[in-house]
Amino acid sequence: MKKMTQQMLILLCNVLGTIGALYVGGWIMFLRPIQLLYSSFMSGTLNVQLVLLCGIRILLSTTFAGLVWCLGYIASNYIKGNEDPDWNVLNAKPEPKEQGEWN
Repeated sequence: MKKMTQQMLILLCNVLGTIGALYVGGWIMFLRPIQLLYSSFMSGTLNVQLVLLCGIRILLSTTFAGLVWCLGYIASNYIKGNEDPDWNVLNAKPEPKEQGEWN
C-alpha cells in the first residue's frame, strides 16, 4: 500500500508541475500579455512602457515555466528518494599511483 501511495504522489507532483508550468509560463506570462497588448492596441491606449513590460514578460515566460516544472520534478524525486547512482564513485578518493606510472 505504501508503494502505491508513493507512486500516486510522484505522479501528482509530475502532473501538478506540468500543469503549473503551462499555467504560469503559458497563460500568465505569455498569452495574457499578448491579449493585453492586443486589447490596448484596439482601444488606442498602447504606449511604449506597456510594450516593454509585456515584452519582458513574454521573453521570461519559458524561464518561469521551466522553473515551475523543475519544482514539480524535484518534489517527485524527493518523494522517490533517488540518489545519484554514481554518488560513491564521485566521492571516492583516487588511489595514489606508484612512481613511474603514466596516467
